[in-house]
Amino acid sequence: MDSYLNYDKEKRYSGSNDILFKQLFKDKELVSLYLKYFTDIDVKAEDIKETNIEEVMAVDKKGIRMDLRFEILNNTSVDLEFQNVIKSEKAFERRMVHYLSTMYTYAFSKGSEYNEDKEAVLVVFINDETTSFKPLMKFTLCDKKNNVEKKYLQMYFINIPKYLKDFNKKSKDDIIKMKLLDVLVTDNGEKYKNDKSLDLRKIERRINEMNREGHIKLSMFKAAYYEAEQEREKKEAREEGLAEGRAEGKAQGFAEGKAQSILSLYAYGMKPDEIAKALNVEINYVNEILKAQK
Repeated sequence: MDSYLNYDKEKRYSGSNDILFKQLFKDKELVSLYLKYFTDIDVKAEDIKETNIEEVMAVDKKGIRMDLRFEILNNTSVDLEFQNVIKSEKAFERRMVHYLSTMYTYAFSKGSEYNEDKEAVLVVFINDETTSFKPLMKFTLCDKKNNVEKKYLQMYFINIPKYLKDFNKKSKDDIIKMKLLDVLVTDNGEKYKNDKSLDLRKIERRINEMNREGHIKLSMFKAAYYEAEQEREKKEAREEGLAEGRAEGKAQGFAEGKAQSILSLYAYGMKPDEIAKALNVEINYVNEILKAQK
């Protein structure tokens, strides 16, 4: 949630931003495109079914939260992740293995038989050059002695900075791969404006659109955050027996945060009734805030 609160409306965010990444890959054509070039999966967009974004898969006590999860032809589960900073490679690797194994377990927890062909695929875009991860890494179940590979479980790490740095223009596919990664992380919103590739222009245009829409959406996230924090603080105050005045003081701070969200949304062209609906507040409260600023 901190990334929402630190949002800067003057800055252009790239596809490496958590929110933009998730919104961008709601487009199944793009999911199909990136799977084709960076995995062994070649699938049509119409065969991809999106499941719940950030779905919590509570098949164990911990549960996990995934960025983008899809089902392909009802037998392959795919999770797309984006990681900007990796503090511990060992912990990160184990967490990704946990994600992958949980997906596979989940596929059989819904009444499926073990003789059914099920696969779980995890694709991780890494935007951290300081790690030891190679430009492109693929992990599967493999019998090295007999050179036999089983694709029940597949995990791909794409280290974007290293991929771009080590890039050699060897083939048309290599150039496409480089551009597909670069367009995700570039700060230049017009780098591919005149590129021959319709896909690249589409990705760049969509990221630019999401940046324009971003402040409104982020204001909503902020309001939701303030509301949730207010309830949490009230609960803690009751449980810990804190003075009512202290709890009210914190509540006032959160109310001011919601008021600021109302003003931000109004400044970006939303009508009072739309703001009230988006922030789940009374229309009279919205009008009072707006009136006080005039």
